[in-house]
Amino acid sequence: MNMTKGLLYLSIFLVMSALACKSTVESQEPVGIWEKISTQGQTLGTLEFKKNSYFYFTASSKDHSDSNGRYSLTENHITFEDDTCYNPGTYTYKLENNQLTFELISDSCETRANALSGSWNRQPLE
Repeated sequence: MNMTKGLLYLSIFLVMSALACKSTVESQEPVGIWEKISTQGQTLGTLEFKKNSYFYFTASSKDHSDSNGRYSLTENHITFEDDTCYNPGTYTYKLENNQLTFELISDSCETRANALSGSWNRQPLE
């Protein structure tokens, strides 16, 4: 009887551990709408990540153009492929306290690198 109880507790522990790991991984995905704010408090742009690996960037100034495309995640790296830059760009990303930060690894598209690099704030769901 004790062995049966032990196996039951072990099974419950393993299921709970698997669920905890799954929610941790999912919480590190940047799905949602993010906004980049200048040091003067002006909105520089919004970046929306969809669960289907698509993103949409909307610029708030005429210095940048809007773009959209696909993104892919590998550990703490994110790669962007979009309609305004020929080659993909790769960045490290960190998601912490409703803030998403990108740091350039490699991107030949200077406009995209300038727009993405830095910190973005999560926008509340409407």
